[in-house]
Amino acid sequence: MIYLKKIDKSEKQKILSIDGVASISLCKRGREPKAKIEIIKGYSKKDIPKRVDGYKTKIVEIEENDLDKPSIQTDVSLYTQKNRPLFPGCQISSGISGFGSIGFMVDYNGQLYVITVAHLLSGDWQGVEMYQPLKSYGDDGDNKIGEITHWVDIYKNSPDDVKPSDSMAIKLNNEIEVTNKPMEVDNFIPEDFIEPELDMEVYHFGRTTGMRKGKIVEVDVTVRLNDDPNWYCENLFRTDSISEPGDSGGCVMSIDPPAILGTHVGGSSRGTLSNDVLEIFKALDFDINKVKLVDEIDKKKDPNTLMM
Repeated sequence: MIYLKKIDKSEKQKILSIDGVASISLCKRGREPKAKIEIIKGYSKKDIPKRVDGYKTKIVEIEENDLDKPSIQTDVSLYTQKNRPLFPGCQISSGISGFGSIGFMVDYNGQLYVITVAHLLSGDWQGVEMYQPLKSYGDDGDNKIGEITHWVDIYKNSPDDVKPSDSMAIKLNNEIEVTNKPMEVDNFIPEDFIEPELDMEVYHFGRTTGMRKGKIVEVDVTVRLNDDPNWYCENLFRTDSISEPGDSGGCVMSIDPPAILGTHVGGSSRGTLSNDVLEIFKALDFDINKVKLVDEIDKKKDPNTLMM
């Protein structure tokens, strides 16, 4: 694994203000880490410097139809059915917009929360109820899991006001059972929150593609999603695994050590973009020293024997 100093924010802003630039990140090219700058084909590269904050630049031209996109809804039955306990990757919905995926569960000041992405909603978030898998599913109608209490407004920004994380928190109903144990991996339970690093091997979990394995290929990514001038996000990392619509919010975990790295934001044919978990807590104004990683509510149950 390779730890790199992040590019200074003011330097990123200069690069992102250049017409046609879609993203800037840190990657490994040969033995030397570089600042990778993606620019849409047809735009001039003359204003892109040879170095950014000490890193040599690597310019990559991309097609306009291959810009990174958020992954909101499109079947992987394990993840799309009603699941109790809740677990990473299973489907959630507000009932007023598309659906996405559960990231992971935490205990913060004695209250349980689901952490996922903000772009599952476009605004008016306060008190919005969330459901798993949908508002209307099956015969019992008891699908509400909680309501949104924290939401990062990712839409109102620019290169001078890049949002730190595409994240929101759902305050869970007390009776809801949860586990952070992946349902498709035996003898694997995340034990901590850690910062993503280059070359880490990871698991992805999402309602559309289920479980995927991959490797981190870029860190410190700042991107303009959909080439939208009002939708920038930073503190992302990219893996080489491919995601699909509906995977947004799903959890990314490192395999060794077993830990939570972040939540899925979007992607393209070049890989999947995800939030850095430590930046998620900063954006949500959660004191990391008070955040506890949840195994499950009912401690009398063995997480390896939980039934759907």
